[in-house]
Amino acid sequence: MKHDPQYLASCHGHIGNLCLKLNDYIKALDHYQKSLKLKLESLPENQLSIALTYVYLGRLYDERLNEYTMALITTKNHLKSD
Repeated sequence: MKHDPQYLASCHGHIGNLCLKLNDYIKALDHYQKSLKLKLESLPENQLSIALTYVYLGRLYDERLNEYTMALITTKNHLKSD
């Protein structure tokens, strides 16, 4: 189980959520990106889980980091994965 990419991706996503709650946006971003990378490597391209991770990243870029260009790029990726 500890080497299962989907399990690890889920763990990184949950850690990202905790970091977000603690206002540690850079660490949240790091964990969301790790989660996305693992999901992209192990799941089909149109998997809902991938789309949701793009949503979390987009919202983080937009609402917390004020990186609107990255939010737009991430949102476009989300639409591709839908």
